[in-house]
Amino acid sequence: MNDIDVADDILDNYNSIVTAECENLFDINTILLTNENAQNMTILHYNIRSLRANFDELCINVNKFNEKRNIVAVSMLECNIELDNYNLNIIGVYRPNPTNTQVFIEDMDDYLNKLIKNDISVIIGDVNIDINPNNKLNTESLAYTNMLTKNGFLQQISVPTRIDGDSATTIDHIATFVNNISESKVKFNSLVLHNSLTDHYPLFYNIEFSELKPETLRTASQIKINQFDESCNYSNQRDKFQYLLSYEVGGYVLPDRHHIVRPTISCTMYGIPLKLTAKYANEYDDTMPPKRSREEILRRKREAEKTRMLKIKNDPIKLAEYKEKEKQKYLKKIEKGQRKRINQMTDREKRSTRRKWREYSSTYRQKKVVEHHTENFMRETTPPLSDNEPHPENIPHIADRRAQEAKRRSWKQRKLRNRQIKQKDAYIFELKKKIKSQRQKYKRLKEKTKNDRKVQISPKTQIENMAKDPKQHGAVVKKAIFGEVLKMQIEQNYVKLKRNEEKATFKKTITGKLTDKYKLWRFNSTAVTYKKTGHNLTTFHKKNQKLRLQKMVQEFLEDDSNSRQTAGKKEFVTRNKIRKQKRYILDTLRRLHEKFVSVTASNISYALFCRLRPFWIVPASLKNHDTCACLVHENIDLKLNALKCAKILPPVDSHQKLLETLCCDRYNETCLERTCDACCVKALRYSEFNNASTILCKQWTNKREVITDNKTNMQRFITKYRKETIQITPRDLILELEHDLKTFFRHVFNMVHQYNSIRQMKESLTEMDAIIHMDFSENYSTKYNKEIQAFHFGGSRTQISLHTVVLYLKGATSSHCTISSNLSHGAGSIWAHLKPVLATLPSTVENIHFLSDGPVSQYRNKSMFYVLGCKLEKMYPNVSRYSWNYHEAGHGKGAPDGVGATCKRTADEVIARGGDIANLEQFAAVVRERCPSIYVSVIDEQEIEKMNAMINEDSSKLVAFKGTLSVYQVTGSVYFPNQLVMKSLSCFCNSDGCEHYKLGCVKYKQPIHPDERLNISTVYTDSEDDNLPLSSYIVNNPRNKIVQDTDSEDDNLPLSIWSNQTFKKQ
Repeated sequence: MNDIDVADDILDNYNSIVTAECENLFDINTILLTNENAQNMTILHYNIRSLRANFDELCINVNKFNEKRNIVAVSMLECNIELDNYNLNIIGVYRPNPTNTQVFIEDMDDYLNKLIKNDISVIIGDVNIDINPNNKLNTESLAYTNMLTKNGFLQQISVPTRIDGDSATTIDHIATFVNNISESKVKFNSLVLHNSLTDHYPLFYNIEFSELKPETLRTASQIKINQFDESCNYSNQRDKFQYLLSYEVGGYVLPDRHHIVRPTISCTMYGIPLKLTAKYANEYDDTMPPKRSREEILRRKREAEKTRMLKIKNDPIKLAEYKEKEKQKYLKKIEKGQRKRINQMTDREKRSTRRKWREYSSTYRQKKVVEHHTENFMRETTPPLSDNEPHPENIPHIADRRAQEAKRRSWKQRKLRNRQIKQKDAYIFELKKKIKSQRQKYKRLKEKTKNDRKVQISPKTQIENMAKDPKQHGAVVKKAIFGEVLKMQIEQNYVKLKRNEEKATFKKTITGKLTDKYKLWRFNSTAVTYKKTGHNLTTFHKKNQKLRLQKMVQEFLEDDSNSRQTAGKKEFVTRNKIRKQKRYILDTLRRLHEKFVSVTASNISYALFCRLRPFWIVPASLKNHDTCACLVHENIDLKLNALKCAKILPPVDSHQKLLETLCCDRYNETCLERTCDACCVKALRYSEFNNASTILCKQWTNKREVITDNKTNMQRFITKYRKETIQITPRDLILELEHDLKTFFRHVFNMVHQYNSIRQMKESLTEMDAIIHMDFSENYSTKYNKEIQAFHFGGSRTQISLHTVVLYLKGATSSHCTISSNLSHGAGSIWAHLKPVLATLPSTVENIHFLSDGPVSQYRNKSMFYVLGCKLEKMYPNVSRYSWNYHEAGHGKGAPDGVGATCKRTADEVIARGGDIANLEQFAAVVRERCPSIYVSVIDEQEIEKMNAMINEDSSKLVAFKGTLSVYQVTGSVYFPNQLVMKSLSCFCNSDGCEHYKLGCVKYKQPIHPDERLNISTVYTDSEDDNLPLSSYIVNNPRNKIVQDTDSEDDNLPLSIWSNQTFKKQ
C-alpha cells in the first residue's frame, strides 16, 4: 500500500469520526453524558503554556465542570487503571516542536510495539503533528497516522484544536485502542471546548460503561478527595500548587531523554471519579529501547532525512512540489532581505559567495570522481555470476558524463568562434576594399593638384636669390630693416616681462621648427638667445625647479598662521611608508592660494598649488573639531551667524568674511591695526530690521562659582565656561558686535604679528641664534596589554608628564621630549625640563629665543620672569641676549604638539603589539628605540624640587609686573643684568636699546659682593692715557664681545651699555 492509499483510508476514517464542539462550560455534561444510567469516565486534557501563571484560572474552570471531581495530572507517564471487568491504560504524550518528527515516530512505534495493551488504551496529549483532514497531509502526518493505525489505535479528534490567525490545525490528539469489547458495553464521545485560557483548546473524552456498578464510583471518589484535601491545608495558593505538583504529578525521565519532564512544560489532566489503583510504570528498562547517545540520535536524524529526500526524489510529483516550495522559501527570504541576489551584494560579499561556490563545485566534482572510480573498480573486479554473463572487460566503457558535457561545450564554443572569425574576416575584407578605393582617389587627386601647387622656398634660399638679383636691392634692404626692428622691439618687450607666465608665452612665440633649424641663438642676437628659447634647461633643472616650488608651498602651508598642528596621538597619516602628524588648514585653499601668490610673488595656478599641497596638511572636517578654539573668534562667529540667520547681515557669517569685508588684506598688519587709508573707513552694512522682535544668539560665557574641595574641605573659587543661548534685540546685538570689533581686530593683529615676527626670525637665523619652541603635552597614562579589572577601574594607574621642545638652529631642527613622574607644570618644573635642552645647544649660540603659549599658570608669571632674568646665565653661561615670546591666546598650537603625539602614539603601538608601558623608564626606552630623531630625557623629581626650593628661597625678590596678560615678549641681556624689558609684541631688531612695543621694565635687586667691587686706582693708573676709552679696561667679559685690543675698539661706543654693569677685578 503506497502513501496515497494510506491517506485515502485516513480521510475515510476521519469522515466517520464525530467530534463535538462547545463554547459554554455548562453545556459539557449535556453533550458528553448522553446516557444517565451509564457510569461515565471523563478525561480532560488541558495544554497550558505557563501552568504556574494560569493555575488559579485552571482550578476555577475545572471546578465548573463538576463539583465532585478530582484532578490527577500525568505528564509523559503511563497510568494503568483496574476496574471490575476492565483494565484501562492511559498514556500521556508530549512532543516538543523542535524535536525531529521522524525520530519521535520511530520511538513511539517501538514503545507501542512493546506495550502490553489492556482492554482499553488511550493515548492523549500534544504531539505537534497536524492531522486536520481539511489541511493537506504531509509526509510526517501520514507516517504518524500510519504508525497508529498499524498498532490498532484510532483517532478520536477530527476538528481543529488550535487556531492562530488564518491557520487551523489539529495537533492535540486522542487515540483509542479497544480489545474485543462490543459497542453496547462501552461508548466513546469526544468534545473540543473553545476556551481563551490557552491557545490550545481543552479536549474532553468520555467513556460510558453500561455494566459498571455505581458503588465503585462513590468509594473511589471519597479516597481521592481525601488525598486532595490534604493539599488544601496550605493557606497560600502557590504552596498548594507546589504540593499538588510534587504529590500528584511528580516527574519522569524517559530512557531516550536526558531531562525530567515537568508539568510546567506540558500537563495532561484527567478527572477520574472511579475507584482506581494507579500503577506508575517504574520499570521501563525492559520495555523501552536502550538509551541512545547524541551521536546515535544525530545519525538517525541524518538517515531519516536521507530517506525522506530519497522518497521525494523518486516521486516526480513530490519532487516538483518540493522544488516549488523551496523556490517560494527563497523568494520570501529575498523579499524579507534575508537573502541577496549576486547583483545586490557588495564586492566583499560577492567574493565570499563566489569562493563558496567554487568550494561547493570542487567538492561536488571530487565526489563524482570518487563515484566514477568506484564504479569502474567494482565493474572490473566483480566476477560474472554465470557463464552467460559477459566479462567486465568486454563491456563497452561508458564515457563520463562530465567529459561528454565538456566535449559538447568545447564543440559549441569552437563553432561560435569560427562563426565570429568568419564575420570579422568578411568585415576586414570590406574595409580593405574601401581603403584601396580611397588610396586610388587620393592618388588621382594628388596628381591633379601637383601642377597647381607652388614650391615652398626656405628663408635662406629666398634671401640668397634676392641678393644675387641687383634689381631686388630695395627688397633686401626692407627685409633687413624689418628684421632689425623686430629684433629691437622684442628686446624692449622682454625687459618688461616680470611674470613667469608671460615669459613662457614669449618662449612659445619665438621658438619653433624654423628657429631650431637655423639656430638663431648663434647669430649673436640678444632678442633670441639660447636661454630665452629654453634650451639651457635640462631635465635636472626642470625637476629641481619643481622641487623648489614644492618646498615653497610646503613651508607656506606649514606656517602656524596658515595651518595648525594636531596634538592627538591618533591624528597622523601615512603614505609611501612616510608617517606624518596631521596639520589642519585654517582657511580655504582658494584663499590660501591668493595669499601665497601675494606673499611669495610666485604666480602659480590654483590647480598646481593644490597638487603641491603636502599630504599631511589636510582640510579640517566636523569630526576633527577643535577643542582648543579661541574664545574671541568663537563669540564673534556666533554673533555673525545670529545676524545672518536674522537676515540682517547676510553676506558675513564668519570672522574670515568679516576681515575680508573690512580689510584690504586680512593678513596685512596695517589693515588689522585700522591705520590703512583705504580700509580704515570701511564698515559693515546692515539690512533693515524690526527691533521689536528678538534674536537667539549663542555665546561662550564664564562665571565664578564657589566649590568645596573634597580633599581639604575648603571652599575656593573656580571659573566655569558655558555656551548659553540668550535673547537679544537686533540693535543691542549690533552694538555689542561693534563694541567687540576693536578687541577682535587687536586680537587678530597680535596673532598675525607674532606669527610673522617668529617666521622672519626662523628665516634669518645665524649660527649665534637659537629658537626653543616648547609646550606641555597631555599627561600619558601607563598601560598594560592585558589589565585586570581592579587596575583598569582603580587608582593603580600612574601618569607621566611630557614636556616637548622643537629646537631651531641655522640649517638644523631637532626634537626633544623630557619626561618626569612629577605632574606639576609650574616654573620650577619648566626650568628643570629645559636644562637638558640647553645642554645640547652648540657653543656658538649666544642669542636664545624662547617660544610658547601664554598661560599664567605655566609660562607667563613672575616666577618665570625671575629665573629668566637672574638665573639663565648660570644654566647656560654662553648666553648674551635672550627673549621669551608668547603666542596669542587660543593660537598656540605648533610643532611641539606633534612631537608629543608621536611619542604617545609610539608607546601605544608597543602596547597594542603585546608590550607593557608600566613606568617612566619603559616609556623612555621605547621612544628612544623607535623614534631615534627625538631626544628623550628623564627629569628626576629631586631636580624639580631643587628648582622649586630655589624659587621659594628668593620669593622676596620676585617682582610682579602690572599688565602681565598684555606681555607678549620679555627681553633681556647680560649687558643689562637683573633687568627685563616687557613688550606688548615681539621685536627682533637686535638692538639693545630697542623701544618698540615697550610696556615697561622689571629690575631685580641683587647683592654685590665686596670682591667684585673696583677702585679708581684699578681702572686709572699713572702710566695710562687719560684719553684711552673706558672699554679697553673691561676684562674677563663673559661674552668676549668687547675685546682688550684698543686698536679694534670703537671709541664712540655708547656709554649706556656699561650702565649697571658689575666690573670684576683683574
